[in-house]
Amino acid sequence: MSVPAAGRGRHSINIPPDMLHRMNGFCSFLEEYEPADNTNYFQCSTDMDNPNFPFDDDSAEEKKHGYTPSDELYELWSKATNVSVEALRKIHIGSGLETHADGVLCSMPLPPKDQINAREYWKLCIQPRAGFFNALQCKGLCEDPTDVKTCSTVGVIGYALMEEGVCYPSHMHQAEEGYWQIAGRGWWKTWFDQEGSFFGDDRYVTTQNTMGSDYAFHAQRQGVVHEMDTTANLDGTGQATIRSPMVMIYFWGLSTALDNNYRYVPDLRDQQISGAGLDNGSCATERRIPPRDSNQTITTNNC
Repeated sequence: MSVPAAGRGRHSINIPPDMLHRMNGFCSFLEEYEPADNTNYFQCSTDMDNPNFPFDDDSAEEKKHGYTPSDELYELWSKATNVSVEALRKIHIGSGLETHADGVLCSMPLPPKDQINAREYWKLCIQPRAGFFNALQCKGLCEDPTDVKTCSTVGVIGYALMEEGVCYPSHMHQAEEGYWQIAGRGWWKTWFDQEGSFFGDDRYVTTQNTMGSDYAFHAQRQGVVHEMDTTANLDGTGQATIRSPMVMIYFWGLSTALDNNYRYVPDLRDQQISGAGLDNGSCATERRIPPRDSNQTITTNNC
């Protein structure tokens, strides 16, 4: 399908055309969106059969999802949106928990169960310190508008937050995704498979991304490896002099004919980035996420 022609009074979303094309031609105009449902399923994709957003898994630890922003991040978010901190603290949505509480957002999704060490790292180091919520949703063309599983496309727009000192490591998925950085600072990295083989040949392709840019759109296209990092080296000189949380508006969209296949991507090239004081590899070095066959236990030292 082609992207619908713009009509009078319609407001297009400033997303690269190739990303919109892979969403069956839907969800490219704001008028196609409506306020997002506040259920666990629509907010976090929480489902008994979804390994990235488990609702009731094998252990009690798996049930402890949900992210509550810090006071610093609430203040930053408030200034960026002109919404009071008090109002933001009253946001009441499904956050993947059986009992919903005001101000608790969805945590970032988990890698699949076969990525054991990465999954433990996410639970300990990312999920308590980064999260999101969907403000708007688009369903594309639906056989039954009350059942999103019958719709051609799912698109959402919302807010994502990361505390300072968070390495959200190299990962990929089939969804089209992008972020407008509206407050704070972070380091964005993107890799592309230029060799035709997935692991081992992903090459760093992001350029001129020091500290990120206010309101810049960071496109994370289908199947492209990417990461966000608020740990250090954000001034581009190799000195860990700036640490900041980060507030983003995000776009996420997927044709329902595809499995999202969200997963951690190890084994990236690690040459130095000229003049940046950083390397091309993920912030998830072997210290953070040891290889799968390692006996190392993931603790707070990995964060």
